[in-house]
Amino acid sequence: GNAFDAALAVAAMEWFTMPENCGLGGDTFAVLFDAKRDRLVAINGSGVAGTHARRETYLRQGLDKMPLAGWHAASVPGTADAFATLNREFGTRPLAELLAPALAAAERGVVVSPSMSAAIASMADKLRADPHAAAVFLPGGAALQPGTRLVSPNLVRTIRTLAVEGAEPFYTGAIATEIVRASKEADGPFESVDFAGHCTEVYEPLSTTYRGVEVVTTAPPSQGLIILEWLNLLAGDDLAALGFGSADALHLLVEAKKLAFADRVRHCGDSKFAPDTIGALLNKSYAAARR
Repeated sequence: GNAFDAALAVAAMEWFTMPENCGLGGDTFAVLFDAKRDRLVAINGSGVAGTHARRETYLRQGLDKMPLAGWHAASVPGTADAFATLNREFGTRPLAELLAPALAAAERGVVVSPSMSAAIASMADKLRADPHAAAVFLPGGAALQPGTRLVSPNLVRTIRTLAVEGAEPFYTGAIATEIVRASKEADGPFESVDFAGHCTEVYEPLSTTYRGVEVVTTAPPSQGLIILEWLNLLAGDDLAALGFGSADALHLLVEAKKLAFADRVRHCGDSKFAPDTIGALLNKSYAAARR
């Protein structure tokens, strides 16, 4: 296979070996070089917020922002379709073949590492709030210990569905139906239409130049834009003269990054729903004024 085949195979294994960081229920952002067509490509494999994730919903509940845990912290999971898209457009091996090693490991049970155990323990209260999560990660009420095995038959079945049937069941089939049912049962935000309209975006990545080097990254709703504006802000400063790791250098880096974060939060959103401000934010003259 090629590098894209390898990336998918490794990522699938991480759903079990690093569940605190990676998951089939999440999103996928990527920048890649397509040597066959001699082009750089970006992937936006993130889903929309649910139909009922509305400002007025949270205000009625006495909240001034979206919850950071539970159903209302989730979006439509884009990873399944992103994997299918990456495999179809850039891979050379069947997706079922690439997912086979992860499935085999999952069926045996993956040995829990110290870092996984610590992550589960640190999130025990959140996991305990969901009986399905608690059954997998907190058997007997306690976090899985290093050296024991993580076993999740439901996740195995879900990944096997992706391997055999592709992404369709996640958006218009049985898995989407079950997610929406569970969401409604828990007063969550999702309706079937949220899933049925999902599509992975393949596009030309954003870029800037920093001291003669082209830097590329993904567009909003990812946070890649922050890196590019950060570099534009720093381009007019002599970092080397400040000394690597010095207080002055670190202070400059932090303050410049704070400006980039502030601009992203204030001006950027999903391009399908928000004004396109990317060109203005990445303009070198704008960075000079901000500096």
